[in-house]
Amino acid sequence: VLSWTNMKLPHAAIDRRQALMRAAIVAISGISLPPPLPASAAYTVVPTGTIAEKAARLAEVNKQFDLKPEDPYVFGEKAQLEYDIGALTKNKAFAAEIAAGRQTFCRGLRIGVPNLDEAVRFWTSGCGALLLDSRMIDGHNVTTIGFGPQSPRAEDGAKFALELVEGAPTFFGDDSPLQYIQLAMPIFRLSQVVAYGGKILSAYGWTEVIAPGGLPLRVRIEETRRDPFEFIALRTSNLRAATKHYEEVLGMNTLSETSRKKFKLESINQNTIFENSDALEPEREAGSVLMTFGAAELTTGVLLLPPTKGRKALDPGFVPPTLLVVGAPAASEAAPPPGFDGVQSAFMPHADFL
Repeated sequence: VLSWTNMKLPHAAIDRRQALMRAAIVAISGISLPPPLPASAAYTVVPTGTIAEKAARLAEVNKQFDLKPEDPYVFGEKAQLEYDIGALTKNKAFAAEIAAGRQTFCRGLRIGVPNLDEAVRFWTSGCGALLLDSRMIDGHNVTTIGFGPQSPRAEDGAKFALELVEGAPTFFGDDSPLQYIQLAMPIFRLSQVVAYGGKILSAYGWTEVIAPGGLPLRVRIEETRRDPFEFIALRTSNLRAATKHYEEVLGMNTLSETSRKKFKLESINQNTIFENSDALEPEREAGSVLMTFGAAELTTGVLLLPPTKGRKALDPGFVPPTLLVVGAPAASEAAPPPGFDGVQSAFMPHADFL
């Protein structure tokens, strides 16, 4: 898979709407935005744009390929465009389910960050995410980043996003419910991550990194996910009660539970107890429960972690993490659904998410 970060193409011209959007973001937040991505490549972390645009470009590239089939750059772009068209076709079908109101959708996570500029630079320049929106809410700058548009009307839309609220940070750590976010993406350049403020803790098989502001991330390399945001790992004070809350109040489904079975050597020829595990896949805590609103490969889920021994109460901090959901909670209530262990949830009707 080609990376947009090393493509040597001229930067794309941006239309009037895009220019006004970028100018507004700079005016509100003071963030200095990088130039737009190359036009003909537009090789973001996941395919973006429309199927028609990709097909038109593919027709041009096919002509070049007929003339120069030995050219590796032409061959690479041809292969990438064909992959992008397939991925966008699948994404369009998923987005249509949300637009039609048939699919509840975890659209994002809201967290507090002490330095918005540092956080945005890390996600956009360090990880290849896109800056989607920036606005003032109750005197606080709220900036949204993701790996594609959120609108389900876009063929490349219905993507999960982080809403970064400048000010008091969300708590992370042993005593906090938000433990880490796991991403699965085809491109993760450690040099870029470090250059833009990420702190690498380990990078054997998969990468453990601390984003500016203290948010822990686990990143594995995966080329087929629709959206790089795989799941949000939440510590619980009571796993059974938490699972019931997310099922009966929010309407999520339990997809899998990590076995609590003790490791043991199965053969005298086995070198370690981890020989049968995947070195490229981060280990999940024993007893953890994965929950989502749909298929795991299409949506961003929640991984509920069992309580830590010796700790009961969890402190979400002054800005508790908030799950942002499109749809209606399973428990129909006039007031917003109550949070569990301080993790809040905010539901938006399908009709408003367009």
